[in-house]
This record gives sequence, C-alpha cells and structure tokens, in this order.
Amino acid sequence: MCPLILSCSLETRLVPRYRVIEALNSMGLSKKPRSFPFSIRSTEENFLKKYIDSYGESLVLHNIYRGVQGSEQHMVSGCTQDNICKAAQA
Repeated sequence: MCPLILSCSLETRLVPRYRVIEALNSMGLSKKPRSFPFSIRSTEENFLKKYIDSYGESLVLHNIYRGVQGSEQHMVSGCTQDNICKAAQA
C-alpha cells in the first residue's frame, strides 16, 4: 500500500476519494463501512461505479468527489492529510 499511496495525487485522488468514503459512512448509505485503502487501489471507472453511481445520492456524491461549491453542507469536515494517512494505514 505504501508505494501506491506515495504515487497518488493528494488533491486529485486521495482527498476526493476520502471525502466520498467518509460521506458514505456518515450518511449511512452503505450497508457496511467502506474502506479508504481499498478505494485508492480502484481505477477511476471502478471507483465511480462502486462508490458513487451505485447510490441514489449520486449527484451529492459526485459533487463531493468533484469538490463542487455549494455541496459543503454534505461534505465531511476534518479531511486533512493526517486523517488520510491514518486511514490508509488502517
């Protein structure tokens, strides 16, 4: 996992995926808690299918993933580099 996470962009891959996973978990949309480390390994297409498109809240999750202004009320606070590193190590 470590070499993979080091090769990922914090701004374009890690933070957006972390926000989506945290939103899914906090909104109770998934039957079981989603794993952040597994989401890092997913291709863009697979991540979108599994973590965003398969939920009825797709527009909200797309906005969170893309960082669209106005979706802040749905975003999970506390998404920092330290939180992402801790989640990736889990």
